[in-house]
Amino acid sequence: MTENLSDINSSTRAQGGSVGNDKTVVFIDTDVGWDDWCAIALLTLHPQIHVAGISVNGCGEAYFSDGYKNARNLLQLINILTIPVAKGQGNPLSYSNVFPADFRKAVSNVYNYPLPESKAPETKFSATELLQNSLDSYPDLTYLAIGGFTNFTEFLNSGPPAQPKRIVAMGGAVDVSGNVADLFAQAYPNNITGEWNLFVDPEAAAKAVATRSGFLTFVPLDASYKVELTQSVVDMFKDESTPVVKFIHTILQDKLEEAQKGGYQEYFYDPLAAATIIKPDLVSRSHAKFTVLTDLEEENNTQGQLNYQPDASANSEYCHDPDADGFYQLFSATIHQQL
Repeated sequence: MTENLSDINSSTRAQGGSVGNDKTVVFIDTDVGWDDWCAIALLTLHPQIHVAGISVNGCGEAYFSDGYKNARNLLQLINILTIPVAKGQGNPLSYSNVFPADFRKAVSNVYNYPLPESKAPETKFSATELLQNSLDSYPDLTYLAIGGFTNFTEFLNSGPPAQPKRIVAMGGAVDVSGNVADLFAQAYPNNITGEWNLFVDPEAAAKAVATRSGFLTFVPLDASYKVELTQSVVDMFKDESTPVVKFIHTILQDKLEEAQKGGYQEYFYDPLAAATIIKPDLVSRSHAKFTVLTDLEEENNTQGQLNYQPDASANSEYCHDPDADGFYQLFSATIHQQL
């Protein structure tokens, strides 16, 4: 069974009437990686958040069709079947910066975790249509980009009558090194400044930053690197008291062991970005103007580098110095539904 745009229009507007004034409405755009799963669970389970929709792109961690299926199946696990999920773009605007195939395969397979099959009807409409419809119903929604800007740039290319008033994006590196070569040096040894969410489609990121009309908040690696995945954090979910807690515990334990075996540290990238929407004072913020580098130079590859100029009057900012303990407590309490 499929669901068309008119069905979602009616459903979304009906939900709009029931969203309290105290709730923040969020639209999630995702490449459906492991940290995206955590971010989606955090936002869909938090009582102060209403998720209007989810759009999936195939330009990041998961392969396109698998990512779409996994997003829907995750909502089935969470037992929230009213959130529409739409497909966006499967390819970047230019270049072919991709995660290694074995990494993408593991993510696409959800590390062999048996998610339940979604019972919700599939949708025929596009990510652009879903976002436009969501904005019609919720003009003040927050757009969360946790998988690059390919889908958002496609939305911009459609000539929308209005953009989200606030965009929060996990991406970039401000005063720290990038993570492109750091994570996959064999594939991209000459890029030490780019961050993956901007690197996978640098042209889209550059356009999104240059043409956005709403307030733009980056949650860069500077903030992520202060929120580590450790055994003590994993153990916060060892009770496995619900299907969601069990899933989070299993995935975090697998990621921690993978990182330990590989000799690197893992971090809560996307969940931290999501948490800043729920609790803005989890982080410090500095205003700045941004640009994203797109040119490819093989000997000194800076694609995906986020350049910034401090500017107290800028309509954009980046987050830093997060309260790590505050994040862990918020994440655990929400996943355990103890708020």
